Amino acid sequence: MKSRRAVVIGGGIAGLLAARVLSESMDSVLVLEKDSQMGANIPRAGVPQGAHLHVLLKRGQKILTDLFPGIEQRYDEHSCPIIDWSEDTAWENRLGRFPRYRSTVQTRMFSRPFLESQIYDLVSNITNVSFVKTEVTGFEFAGEKVARVFCRDQSYYEGDLIVLAGGAYFPLKQLLPDLPIAEHTDVFPVDITYRSATFATDSLKFRGMKQYYYQFLPPNDALGAVISPIEQGRTVATLIEHNRQESLQANLVEYKTHAQKVPGGVASHILADANPLTKVSVFFKPNMHLRRLDRISKFPTNLIAMGDVVCSLNPVFGQGMTSALLQAELLRQLLKKSSFSSRQFHSDLIAKIRVPFLLSKMGSDTRDSFTKRYLLNYLRQCQQSRAIHRKFLKVLHLEGRVVDLVNIQCFIATILRRSP
Repeated sequence: MKSRRAVVIGGGIAGLLAARVLSESMDSVLVLEKDSQMGANIPRAGVPQGAHLHVLLKRGQKILTDLFPGIEQRYDEHSCPIIDWSEDTAWENRLGRFPRYRSTVQTRMFSRPFLESQIYDLVSNITNVSFVKTEVTGFEFAGEKVARVFCRDQSYYEGDLIVLAGGAYFPLKQLLPDLPIAEHTDVFPVDITYRSATFATDSLKFRGMKQYYYQFLPPNDALGAVISPIEQGRTVATLIEHNRQESLQANLVEYKTHAQKVPGGVASHILADANPLTKVSVFFKPNMHLRRLDRISKFPTNLIAMGDVVCSLNPVFGQGMTSALLQAELLRQLLKKSSFSSRQFHSDLIAKIRVPFLLSKMGSDTRDSFTKRYLLNYLRQCQQSRAIHRKFLKVLHLEGRVVDLVNIQCFIATILRRSP
């Protein structure tokens, strides 16, 4: 019987998750990654947003634990704190403060490099998964399939299923020049600048809270902040701005001065005597995108795309890693069926990520639109009602439905063009 092999292009979180799932149904899985620091517990060049705050939402943590049952023990070993997103989180915006009470929405907090390094370690111990450091440069086709994957070092690889998981900046159009990729890619402006540094948690002035979030609401607000604990007694503080702000230099003096501009003064107070453990990192994201690969009739039948290659979201909402896990869960489900279809996967993927994409798109809209006014009215209702806030948190952590965000008072107020 012929051995079945899968080739995964990209060794980041999406690629590692794909390898884990494919190891159950393929005889061998080969992961190709050009970054020599793959799996290292440090921000790496291949993930420019890696030094900034990342959140694995509650739905994502459930899927991850299902894929890697022992990962909870690793959280404990590295002192990854548990955060209640209501009781432990002081969350406010220009409309007011959100209620604080003990909730069921509790998650572990950790850095992106830590999580990726743990997943890499677990996947690398799977006997039928192997890794090669190389850069993919092209494909050879045989009919409707990818026959070979060519690399810069003159090597090539063959596989029954090829997975593209190289991140938001993966050169999909260059590798598939004859396909109408651009025509089936929806792009939405985000224009978000992150400026982050890591501090010793015990040097921060948290008072009655474990996590702080000033939610900026562009275009009215210029600056927001998220200050969240991660593993090993450290905390990541991220300043968030609308529009490109990379011209502001990444040094701690300017960073703290900039933090003073966050409304309310809480962020500046928390960071006043902070002991920095890293330099300041800056990352700009111009847009988010969604690729409808299921609509491309000649898309190779043994080729699928996952992670940011197919759906890149506004990072402010912390849904990217959970989106990758939802896609891995879908891949696992479809591989158990008697027949696997690339088009079916891409079509079902759109349904899987509909909620995170919709939330991300709503929050990124700076125009005076019905959607924007409704969101503002809804956020204000969340601040006034625990019941509505509970629903919001569940949807935000991808455990609820979009319909749970429907509120008749908000709808009427929005129709009447009232904004808080």
